[in-house]
Amino acid sequence: MAFDLKQLVGPLTGAPNPTAGSGSIPIFHYATNDTKANLVAANYWDAAAAWLPVGAFILASLDLDGTPGGAALIVTANTGTAVTVGYVAVA
Repeated sequence: MAFDLKQLVGPLTGAPNPTAGSGSIPIFHYATNDTKANLVAANYWDAAAAWLPVGAFILASLDLDGTPGGAALIVTANTGTAVTVGYVAVA
């Protein structure tokens, strides 16, 4: 499946906030029927490049039409047009 910007929600405003300000790390929720592998695939998040700064967290509810699960993701790179995410590591 494809990324759906309408499903990316900022927890305080109900919508992505591209002007979160310096020093604040936004946290988003994303609900999808896609699998965990889809969410970390190249180019998946590119349509949200304006809203996802490096360091942003994404809490994903995934595979909602199959075997529901969850993932905690972090934006590791954003060129302005290409977004890369990875799994949040627990130290």
